[in-house]
Parts: sequence; structure tokens; C-alpha cells
Amino acid sequence: MIEAKPYDNNLLAQKIYGAITRVSFGSNLRVVPVTFLDIVEQLKASEIGVDYRAKTEPENGFAPVFEGLAFDSKEVRSQATALYEGGEPVGVMTQVIAPREWIEEQLYFERRENGVCIRNFETICGNILPDYMIIPAWTKVTPRYLLRFAVPGFRAFRNAMSQIVGDAPENTWMEAIAQGQFPFDRRNELLVIAERGVGTFVPKDELPFNMDLIGKNNSGSSSSVKMVLIMGLEQIQNIGSARSLGPVFAKKIK
Repeated sequence: MIEAKPYDNNLLAQKIYGAITRVSFGSNLRVVPVTFLDIVEQLKASEIGVDYRAKTEPENGFAPVFEGLAFDSKEVRSQATALYEGGEPVGVMTQVIAPREWIEEQLYFERRENGVCIRNFETICGNILPDYMIIPAWTKVTPRYLLRFAVPGFRAFRNAMSQIVGDAPENTWMEAIAQGQFPFDRRNELLVIAERGVGTFVPKDELPFNMDLIGKNNSGSSSSVKMVLIMGLEQIQNIGSARSLGPVFAKKIK
């Protein structure tokens, strides 16, 4: 049985974890903070997986997921919480807080009449970029638990996000991107197009996808879309993620 340590000297991370553990998932299940490499390896080896921003080692612009969330002006911070049945993970919930430097680099496709324009977050928020972005990130449970976790899972998600929003400084936005319908194993094709630069128009005959896919989520992310809409985020029309073409939802928090 894995025993996870608390988040040392990180009050926000402790409060988020506490908000999640206030929800009962059942007597045979354990809520475990992802604070050890063994937990990450178990999640990766299972059908659950981990968020691509949940790093296990310090990287340029990213703090390790083990340190938990903070409003950090220099690094992307992540926090993940796993759900265990016995010694096996059956679910994970992840939150991310990103600073302005990371936000500046995020790219999107805007659908136009005969092609797409490459955009950045200024298209969504206006001319002044946020100082921070709160991101409800990779959250997944094994299929056999989907119905059982629907209600407690949403409560835990809501508790965690409410805690983060309550601690957010001024000029903070929230963004959620649902996985799109473009094949995940071909995502590099999208990133190559996005590298042409913000403001570039790409005609539809140069695109590796049908423009009707822009802003449409796949079936596996339908529950995520429902959650972010309940939280008051609005879908940005004619905009899709440059990673998957999925729909983009956003709102200003403070």
C-alpha cells in the first residue's frame, strides 16, 4: 500500500487536497496525493495516464507535480490526486496553474471561410494577457467506475476548483480545453501548422483536417465539457486547440 506524504510548506496544495478528501468515494477507496514517482509510474502503466504538464522532474518552465499548485510567476505548477482501490489506481484528477510566460506560447486555430488563422490567447481575452491561468487538466477514471464516480467526482472537482479560485490573484483567467476529434497520434501535424506563426492564414487545401472538426470534442471528453459549462465557462466560438482541434472554454476569474 502506498503512503503518500503531505505537501510540505505549500498551504494552497494542502487546502486543495483537503477539499478533495472531504468528498466520500466509498469505504474501499483511498484518495492519494500524487507526491511519489511510484504513483506516477502506476498511473502511466494503467489505462488512466497523467497530464503532459505533470512533470516528475524540474524542466524549463515547469515545477514537478510532487510540489503541488501555487501561483508561481516563473513556472507552470500542477497537482494531481489519484483514487485507489486496493493497490491499483482507478482514477486521477489534475489541476494546473500557468503563468503569463506559458500563456503567451499557447496557440489556437480560428476557423475562417476558406481556411484557418493561427491565434494566441489574446484572441480570447483581448489585448492584455492574464498573469495566471487556472486549468482543469487531465481527469479520468476507469470505465467500470464512471457511473459510480459521477456525483462524488464532480463534487471533488468543484471543491478543488473553488479553493483555487478563492486564492487567485487579480488578472487570473480559467481555461479548459476538451480533447478534440483529430487523431491523437497525428497531433504533430497540427503543431507543425501552428508553428507558421500567430496571424498566419492557412488555406483549407493545406490543412490535414476537415475544418468542421474545429471546436468539436470527442466522445470521451463529453463529461468534461459538461463540468466546465456548469462552472460557468463559455465556449469560444470558431476556435479550436492547436493540439487536438478540441473546443476551448474560458472566463475571467478576477
